[in-house]
Amino acid sequence: MLTAFGIDAEDFALGIPSLSHGDFNGDGLADILIGAPLADGPDNSRDGAGEAYVIFGRSQLPTTLDLAKTQDLIISGGAQGDALGFSVLGADVNGDGRDDILVGAPGASGLDDPRTDQGQVYIFFGSEDLGGVLDIAKRPQALTITGAEGFSRVGHAIASGDVNGDGTSDIVLGAPFAGREPGTPPGGPRTELGETYVVLGGADLSEDIGIHRNEQDFTISGGQQFGQFGGTVATGDLNADDIEDIIVGAPQSDGSGDGPEASGAVYVFFGAEGLGGRVSIVEGAEAVLVVGAGERDSLGFPLATGDFNGDGIEDVAMGAQRAQARDGGKNASGVVYVMLGRSDLAGVRDLAAGGEDAAIIGAQAAQLLPSSLAGGDLNGDGAADLVLGAGTAHGPGGRDSSGLTYVILGGPNLSTVNLAEGRQSLAIVGVDAGDLLGASVAVAAIRGDQMEIILMAAAADGQDNTRTDSGEIYVVDAGPLGQ
Repeated sequence: MLTAFGIDAEDFALGIPSLSHGDFNGDGLADILIGAPLADGPDNSRDGAGEAYVIFGRSQLPTTLDLAKTQDLIISGGAQGDALGFSVLGADVNGDGRDDILVGAPGASGLDDPRTDQGQVYIFFGSEDLGGVLDIAKRPQALTITGAEGFSRVGHAIASGDVNGDGTSDIVLGAPFAGREPGTPPGGPRTELGETYVVLGGADLSEDIGIHRNEQDFTISGGQQFGQFGGTVATGDLNADDIEDIIVGAPQSDGSGDGPEASGAVYVFFGAEGLGGRVSIVEGAEAVLVVGAGERDSLGFPLATGDFNGDGIEDVAMGAQRAQARDGGKNASGVVYVMLGRSDLAGVRDLAAGGEDAAIIGAQAAQLLPSSLAGGDLNGDGAADLVLGAGTAHGPGGRDSSGLTYVILGGPNLSTVNLAEGRQSLAIVGVDAGDLLGASVAVAAIRGDQMEIILMAAAADGQDNTRTDSGEIYVVDAGPLGQ
């Protein structure tokens, strides 16, 4: 339907672009937000500063779009190594009815209080006047959230949802390398337990926020050094109380702390009115815990939410890239586990004991499914469908690492699916070897007809394969799935 070509060679190298969407200019059409954290800024003068692009929605999308020639909006990282665009998100966080642009730069060191890799997140509020070039080095009009300490890498992960029930979306930020004992001065020893921060949204969200000044509204501290708590974050109302919950992945943790090495874990912290203060896993913070099944499974990367079984309650899908099926599946094929939401959700789910409600099992050894996850209703039946990227998967005809994107239809019959048996509803294969299709995926209604379609990023070589790893973005209508 639409192929957008990246700007410069190597911008999408390593397959780490990011994707999101939102109606940023208020015209009623969803716009596409793309992060390219390896891009080199204005005139390629800042190595790895990163860039983010917006393609405004149109009722009639073109067949191709070359971002080297046409960008509706480009945001450039402020300094070398900032990695702006590592995470991107569209959400209305000031409650004005327009989606806002949130862009993470986990390598940023701050413009006023520089600490190496403390990380920053920039918020550009939605406006009908959005467009052109915004250079962070020139301090464009944006709200900035700055991390607590050097190497905490705030902006590694971003999510949004109304976690305090006031009707406005709030900001959830993952900082997987953050953490100091309370009262430790800047420069003191770090625990690297990982932290997740909440900044409450609202009309009064207008001033820069310094996590190093404790200006966030809520903090959750991880429970294990180097467990990367906050490496992924998501939101969704998993317990049906009409307040969205905070979901945090710790993909390098040892489960509950003494489980298999790097099995990974996912925590669900219930949203609540009056949310605030600080809690810690070490000190017994109340959470639903999902524990990875096996050594080095890396449960918790990535995460996605949606009502996958159509019962009216949101569920969570959790990637475990290096897992294999319990019945002797292919090594590191990867598994996506689904935990269904319910009003009495509580306790510990041990995936080694079959604690999931459904699973999608990778088809190929070392496929590392999923490289990305998204949920959305592609066929209009009221249940969210799962879109899974497998960037390192091999296509037919010797297309090594061409990448694959799979669609699994949601509904009341959602159950375990083994992709080696061809039971997916749709598989989209990358064009060329090395394209890494599915490095990032999203689902959005961008044509104005409210039907959701698939967005996919690939580390492909641009128009006519003339710009190595410049990247390509595909917008694909999944068609009459399941109808």
